[in-house]
Amino acid sequence: MRKKVITGIIISNVILILGGLLSFITNRYFISYIGLPKLGLDNLFKQLLGYLNLAEMGLSTASTYALYKPLMEKDYQRINEVIYTMKQIYKKVMLFIFVAGVLCTFLLPFFMKGYAFSPEVVLYWLMYIINTLMSYLVVIYLILYNADQKYNFVKIVQGSTQIIFQIIKIAIIIIFKSFFLILVLGLINTVVNLLIFRIYYQKEYEPKLQPQAKYQLDRTIIKDIKNIFIHKLSFVLSVNTDIILISTFISLSVVGLYSSYLMVLGLWLKVVGSVADIARSNIGSLNAVSSKQEVYQKFQQLNIIYLYFTVLVIVPTYYLIQPFMNLWINKQLHVKGLVLLLCLNYGMKIYRGCLDIFKETGGFFDDIHLPILEGGLNFIISLILVQKIGLIGVLIGTVVSDLLITYIYKPILVYQRCFAQQIQAYLHDYLRYVVYVVLAAGSSYLVMKNYAFEIKTAGDFVLQGIIIFGINAIITTVVFLGDRNFRYDLKELKMIKRPN
Repeated sequence: MRKKVITGIIISNVILILGGLLSFITNRYFISYIGLPKLGLDNLFKQLLGYLNLAEMGLSTASTYALYKPLMEKDYQRINEVIYTMKQIYKKVMLFIFVAGVLCTFLLPFFMKGYAFSPEVVLYWLMYIINTLMSYLVVIYLILYNADQKYNFVKIVQGSTQIIFQIIKIAIIIIFKSFFLILVLGLINTVVNLLIFRIYYQKEYEPKLQPQAKYQLDRTIIKDIKNIFIHKLSFVLSVNTDIILISTFISLSVVGLYSSYLMVLGLWLKVVGSVADIARSNIGSLNAVSSKQEVYQKFQQLNIIYLYFTVLVIVPTYYLIQPFMNLWINKQLHVKGLVLLLCLNYGMKIYRGCLDIFKETGGFFDDIHLPILEGGLNFIISLILVQKIGLIGVLIGTVVSDLLITYIYKPILVYQRCFAQQIQAYLHDYLRYVVYVVLAAGSSYLVMKNYAFEIKTAGDFVLQGIIIFGINAIITTVVFLGDRNFRYDLKELKMIKRPN
């Protein structure tokens, strides 16, 4: 199992690095040949579809959770029930998204400040909707494969097709300069993934299952979906609100440039996400057979790694992101405090992932008042501040709501429900983590402020990046060595490298 996890992490990160490099190249050529406004339009449509995707209501999360135990026990009757329930609900979801998406066409002009609404825009929007509908046919297979710990296969297929189609996309941008052809390529990519996953299902699963038979709908999944829906609503409000408010009150060009910053920071989130996808199924299996105390111990061991990685990458990113933007697309957003808030925002997103994994795999979905508070707070603060102080106000709203709900209120409930721990354990853990972050980031800052560096070329960036990452890595590692769970993780890593 340990070897399988490490292999999965290696595969995920190789694909992530290659895909990430190609994405940066694609983004640069997109801005040069097609323009920032259309890049902003692309991001706006993706965020609007995030609201329509609420119709999915957390079905993937609830279904994955429901499949962990029957897959371990080879309970094919139960597996069939879950899959049948998934398919029936997804049919209704797809119908709703199609109808709602078509109706939303008439609202598009309200979100496109400074951009002309035209039949061309309508065509683009409908193509996004079609691609979203087709992606749900793929998701049904992904739920089953990930719950069955076939994550390496999933990553290889998705990563390979992503890289191939990304290369083709770059060629289309340079040769044809066509946004329409890019969307057509996206549809073809989805179809190819669907065919591959369908063939694998027919070979590996269909002989054991009875996909054509009818079963009773699984009421447990439906109940969990109702609770997860509220959580998804919060996530959409906290993540998608930013882009929509910027496009509505500022401009699509700013959305395009702002999204380029998010692309850089999002790369770190993808690194963690690739590991989380692998860890989630293992932790789901752990939750199915272990005591809450054992689960809590595993949480502490993984949580400190999440925190370590967050400090390891976010601190250097703070110093390097503006020079990188200048070298990459020769454009920057000159807004005071922007980089600090962006890094703080994404650092919080990275670190919160560990708690979310244990919460979801532990079946804790009924804390629906939390996402209502978080999403509502974020929307209200961001809406007020974006009109008063612009772009920076949107980020303040996101950071404040995330801090109050995700880092104070939610962990207390998760500690009680998933780990059988009281508030004292939460305070002991999180206050200790705050000390680690302050010591590591503060010490790095004291060193960096006396270190003068100038970046004018790619060579300068690589050299200074190595130095800055190196300094921060040494300081952060020294600070975190004071934690017994971190030392335990290092010992486990040595055991993996030196098997008996």
